[in-house]
Amino acid sequence: MNRLLSLSAIILSSIGISAMEPEHTMLPDASDESYNDTIWLDHYENKEVHLQRFNDTDTLVVTKPKWAAAILEDLGINAGILAFDRFVQNRDYARVTGKTIKDNINKGWVWDNDSFSGNQFSHPYHGAMFYNTARENGIGYYPSLLFPLIGSFTWEVFCETNRPAINDLLSTGVGGSAIGEVAHRVSDLIYDDSKTGVERIIREISATFLNPVRGAKRLFSGEMWRRSASRGKTIEPQPYSLSIGLGDRIQFSSVHHEGAQNLPYIDFSLDYGEHFTNGKKVKPYELFSLYVMANLSSGSPSIGLLDIKGRLASLQLETKKGYRIDLGFYQMLRYLDSYGKDEQYSHDFPVISEAVSFGGGAYCEKDLGRNRLSNDLIVCTVPLGGANNENYPYRRYNFGYGFSIRNNVKMDIMKRLTIGNEFYMLRLFVPKKKSPEEIAYNSEVGMEIDEWGCAGETSVLSNRSYISARIAKGLNLNMQYQIFYRHSDYKGFDEEHGRCHECKLGLFYYL
Repeated sequence: MNRLLSLSAIILSSIGISAMEPEHTMLPDASDESYNDTIWLDHYENKEVHLQRFNDTDTLVVTKPKWAAAILEDLGINAGILAFDRFVQNRDYARVTGKTIKDNINKGWVWDNDSFSGNQFSHPYHGAMFYNTARENGIGYYPSLLFPLIGSFTWEVFCETNRPAINDLLSTGVGGSAIGEVAHRVSDLIYDDSKTGVERIIREISATFLNPVRGAKRLFSGEMWRRSASRGKTIEPQPYSLSIGLGDRIQFSSVHHEGAQNLPYIDFSLDYGEHFTNGKKVKPYELFSLYVMANLSSGSPSIGLLDIKGRLASLQLETKKGYRIDLGFYQMLRYLDSYGKDEQYSHDFPVISEAVSFGGGAYCEKDLGRNRLSNDLIVCTVPLGGANNENYPYRRYNFGYGFSIRNNVKMDIMKRLTIGNEFYMLRLFVPKKKSPEEIAYNSEVGMEIDEWGCAGETSVLSNRSYISARIAKGLNLNMQYQIFYRHSDYKGFDEEHGRCHECKLGLFYYL
C-alpha cells in the first residue's frame, strides 16, 4: 500500500501537485513537569484539542510480543464465555459435545437468523476482545488481525451446538478489529498509573469497560491499583478532541403512516490524530473518528448509531493554490439501528450495517483567512452489510454485499459556526439461494433456513444538513435535519419504499 502511494506521489508531482509537508500550528510549550495535557484551540472549529504530554520521568511501555500468551488468552475468552453460558445461564446452544462439534464440521456453514443487534453489534464487540488479546500482548496491528478470525472460527465450530455462521465469522473477525483498535487506543488515553483516589477509580472502570482484555490483565498483574511515576502509556500520544452531547431527535415517516417517535439521546464524538503529519510515516489508526449515539427512551435500542472511520494508509499532497489533500485507505464500520418495540416503524426508519467495509478516500481542505472549507469523500466496498427487509419471515433485515459512498462538506466560520452537509449511500445485493416457496417449505418441514435474505437488491440513501454554533466556551448548539430513503426490489415481491425524516436539536461540550 505504501509503495502504491509513493508511486502516486511521483505521478502527481509531474502535474504540479507536490507531496506535502504542511506548516503546522506550533503547540504550546510542554516542557514543564506537569502531567496536565497540552490543550489548544483549533483555529477554525473552536474545539479543544488535547495532547498528552510526557516529562523526563515518563516513558512509553514497550511490551515484547508474547505470542503464546496471546493465543491462550484468545482461546481462553471462548472457554470462559462457554462455561458461563453452560453452567450459569444454562443455555441450550452451550451444551456442546463431540457429536455437535463433528456435525458443525461436516454440515458446513450457514447464514443465521439472529437479531440485528446481535449479529451486527454484539459480534464485532466480541471480536474486539479477541483482537486485543494480541494488541495487549505487544503484537503489532497487522498480525493482530488474525486473532479475531481465530477466536470467531473456534467459537463457531467448537463452542455452539448451532451450525457455524458465515456472517458471524465476518462481523466478528473483521468488524471486531475496527472496534478493537479503537478500544486499544482510547483505553490507553484513559489509563494513567500516576493518578490516585476517585479519579484513578473512574479511569480504571471506564477504560476496562472499553477494553476488558487490558483491564483484566491490569487486575491480575496488580497494575490496576499500583501507583507509578510514569503514566504507563503504551502508544505514542496523538492529538485528540472529545465531546459529549445531549439532546432530542424526532423521527417521522412520510410513506406508511403519520406517526412520529421522540428519541432523547446522549452522544460521544472523538476525533483522534491529524490528517496531515508533516512527513511523518503514517501508521494504521493514528487517524480515526468515533461517534456513538445512545438512545435514552425505553422503547428504542440502546445503541442507535456507531460509526468508526480508521485510516490505514495515506498520501498527503499540497497544490500550488493552497489545497491540502489526504488520499487515504480506510476501514469503516457503521451500525444504525432504529428497530423499536413498535414494529410499525421498521418499514420506514433506517436500519443499516457496514460490518465489513474498506475503501479509498480523498480529504481536501483550504484555509480561507479565518475560515476553512473541507470536503471528505470515501468510497467503500462492503463485503458484508445489512438493511431493512419487510418480506423475509425469519429476520427483519437482509445480509448483502455491495458498496457505500459518503461525502461530507463543511465550512468552519470564524471559530463560531460550522455549516455542513453529509451525503450517504449504501447499495447492497442479495444473492439467490432458494425461492420464497422453497424457503416456506423448508420451514414447514423443520429444515434449517440458510439464506442471505430475500434475493434482490436494496439502496439506502440519507442526506444530513447540520449547523453547530458556539454559545459559550467549549459549549455548542447543534441543529440538523436528515432524510432517509430506501428502495428495495426483491424477487417475488412488490417493490418496497421507505422514507423518513429526522430533526435533531442538542448541546455538546468539548471536554
